[in-house]
Amino acid sequence: VVSGIAMPSGSDKLYTGSTDETVRAWDCQSGQVKHVFLFYQTYMWKLGQMLYSYH
Repeated sequence: VVSGIAMPSGSDKLYTGSTDETVRAWDCQSGQVKHVFLFYQTYMWKLGQMLYSYH
């Protein structure tokens, strides 16, 4: 379940945070996931302007 979406200003990447404790970096041109970051904590630092957040 996606719990947050952010797109840093001037970036061609969209970042999604999920309840599975991952952040995915998506390429806006191809629609493909470029990186998956694993977090073992219950919080994430803000990545640019938050477009959506579910708590």
